[in-house]
Amino acid sequence: MDTLYLQKNVFEDSFVRFVESLSQAKTAENVDFQPIKCYIPAAITALLCSLKSPYSSIKRATINTECNSFKYLQRMDFFKYLKFENEIPEKFTRHQSNNFSPIIKITKDSNEQDISNTINSTILGSSKFEESTKDNIAKIIQYAIGELVRNVIQHSEGIGYIASQYYPKSDLIRIGISDGGIGILESFKKSNSPHYKEDDTHMAILKKALENQISSKTHLPLPPYSTGHTNQGVGLTMLREIIKTTLGHFILVSGNAMIYQDGNKTVEKELNGFYKGTICSIALPRYHIEKYTYSELRKEIFDNVNKKPLTGPDNNVESIFL
Repeated sequence: MDTLYLQKNVFEDSFVRFVESLSQAKTAENVDFQPIKCYIPAAITALLCSLKSPYSSIKRATINTECNSFKYLQRMDFFKYLKFENEIPEKFTRHQSNNFSPIIKITKDSNEQDISNTINSTILGSSKFEESTKDNIAKIIQYAIGELVRNVIQHSEGIGYIASQYYPKSDLIRIGISDGGIGILESFKKSNSPHYKEDDTHMAILKKALENQISSKTHLPLPPYSTGHTNQGVGLTMLREIIKTTLGHFILVSGNAMIYQDGNKTVEKELNGFYKGTICSIALPRYHIEKYTYSELRKEIFDNVNKKPLTGPDNNVESIFL
């Protein structure tokens, strides 16, 4: 019986190897949770999507219910969504955390405002803020979550999951969202986007999706195609610019392609594997976003986006084909 052995830690610098390993869920019958120590939210949600996928052949799991990683996944509601034959009882008392938000399921009927309110109430950490600072951080996070959730609702044609955590040692607010939908390339193709070409690769489409005013559905009218939201094609572009401005991290994965924004450096990777759907991970340094008011950050980002040409080379891009 083949087993999917999960790696110990997954952060931004080890995300490629992790995503590539998820392809084994299509052939393995068992998944071993025992090695897990620390996963960023995007890894947790991507793992959940992969194991719940109709293409997954996983039938059973190896779990040490006494280890801290299992208790953490249980506290994140991972096993609430990934059901096993025998339900595993919780051996802890639940309470609201100020450092992380458990996994939230996203469907076409989800309310992005409710999701952002839930996450904002749980990731500010134990530090005391002035109300103006707290409100400012909340608005920036709310904007980011709104764009992430809207992409799942508008484009994925599938179920998504979002989770978040504040990491005191690095002062990073991490938000991860994954879906098991059709993926970005298929979304462009199915909507007959004028930006889609028959020879487009997953990498080519990811790069297009990050260009200003380009989305798979910018050419379509409002409901039912856009679920009531104007689709201006700037969501992912603006998120990426927020990451550049605040020197954070941004990961976008779909199909066999991944784009990683590390501050001002862009890394493009062609994966030795395939992810059915889309993964997006953002990490915002709280000490940087505190420097801006929400209106100042929005203006700077918007100005940066609109100064750039829609196409053309990026001199700070590293392409790696594995």
